Amino acid sequence: MLHEHAVIWIDHHQAVETVDHPTDGQMLEHARRFFRAADRMLAQPGTHRT
Repeated sequence: MLHEHAVIWIDHHQAVETVDHPTDGQMLEHARRFFRAADRMLAQPGTHRT
């Protein structure tokens, strides 16, 4: 669905998660957890991946 309706955003997304009406606090915690994990997976400036 994202490919059909939001084509300009495809290159900017790292993941899509399904959630059921989270509170603001739950959404914030989910985002923090996701970005901590994503930071560990992505190459950091000044490092080399082999």
